[in-house]
Amino acid sequence: MRTEWLSAAEALDRAPEWDVLHARASGSPFQSRSWQTAWWETFARSGRVRVLSVWDGDDLCAWLPLWFGVGVVRAAGFGVSDFLDPLLDPGRPDATGALVGELARLRTTVVVPEVRPGRFAEALAGAGWECEDQSTCLSLSLPDTYDRFLGGLSKSLRYDARAPHRKAFVGKGYSVEFASDLLQGYDALERLHRLRWRQRGQPGVFWGRTSRFHRRFLSAPQGVGVWMPLLLCRGEPVGAVYAFAASGACWFYQAGFDPAHRSVSPGTVLIAALAERAIGEGLSRFEMLRGDEGYKRRWQPDEEFQTRWSMLPGRAAWAERARFAAEQAIKRKFEGGGAERIRTAE
Repeated sequence: MRTEWLSAAEALDRAPEWDVLHARASGSPFQSRSWQTAWWETFARSGRVRVLSVWDGDDLCAWLPLWFGVGVVRAAGFGVSDFLDPLLDPGRPDATGALVGELARLRTTVVVPEVRPGRFAEALAGAGWECEDQSTCLSLSLPDTYDRFLGGLSKSLRYDARAPHRKAFVGKGYSVEFASDLLQGYDALERLHRLRWRQRGQPGVFWGRTSRFHRRFLSAPQGVGVWMPLLLCRGEPVGAVYAFAASGACWFYQAGFDPAHRSVSPGTVLIAALAERAIGEGLSRFEMLRGDEGYKRRWQPDEEFQTRWSMLPGRAAWAERARFAAEQAIKRKFEGGGAERIRTAE
C-alpha cells in the first residue's frame, strides 16, 4: 500500500478511479468530483489544491482533497460543504492509518472540519489530534411507501404535508413542481433565500464567490442528482429547496421562501415533496445535514450524530482555535435549540 500526492490536474486525470471509489464508499455529494472541482475552480486561488491518495496496486483505497494556504492545510470544500471526511474504501480499513500517518508528516497545522463518526474520526483521535464536537446532524429512515411515511408523522405535520393534494391549496393558485432547468431553479432559490434572510438583517449564504461556486457546480453536476422542488403561486416561485440524490439518500441542503406566503408552510410542503420523490425512486434515507433547527425535529428524525472538528496543531493552531470558537458562536446564534424549540416549518 502506498500514498501518493496529486496535483489538481493529476487528480482529474484519475477521475475514473475517483468516481468508482465515490460509489464504493457511498460518498456524500460533497465528496463527489463535480462538487470538489467546482470548489477548486472558485475558492482555491489563494492557495493550492493537492489530493492525498492511498493505493493498493492500481486500486484506489482513500482520497482526501486538501487546500494548502499560508501556514495551514484544510480539507478542500470548506465553507460550503456539510461533510469533509475522506473517501475510504469500506473493504480496506488499513488505508485509514496510511492516510492519517501521511497527514502527520506535513509538519504544519492541518484542519479537517465536519468529520462524521467512523474510522477516520477514530483514527484522528487515536493519533492525538485535537477533536471537538462541531455540528449536530439529523436524518430519518424512509419507508417503502409515501403513505407509510405520512402515517408516521404528527397530525398537524401530516395535514401540512398533504397540502398539494387539497383543493383549497390548488384553488389559491399554489402548485409544486421540480425545476427542469437547474440554473433557473437556483436563481429562484437565491432570490427567495435572500428575501427570507433580509428580514433577519442578514445576507444569507448565497452571495459572492459562494453564488459563483453553486452556478459552476449546477452547470454539470456529474455523479450527483440535484433536485429543486419549487412552490409556485400562480406560476411564480415563492418557495424553493436545494437537495441532492446520491448514495441511496436524499440530502436536504438549503431552502428559501417568500415570507408573505408563510401561511401555507412552504418548507413543510417542499420537504414532503422531496420525501415523496425519494421514496418513489427507492431511496432509503433522508439526510437533513448540519443544523439542529426545530423544523427538522418535527419530522421525527431517527438518527442524530455530531460531526467533529479535528486539528493537528502547529504554528497556526491558536488562530484556528479562535476561528473555530467564532464559528461556533455564530452557529449557536442562528441555529437555535432544535431539540427544545419545535416550531412550524418555514
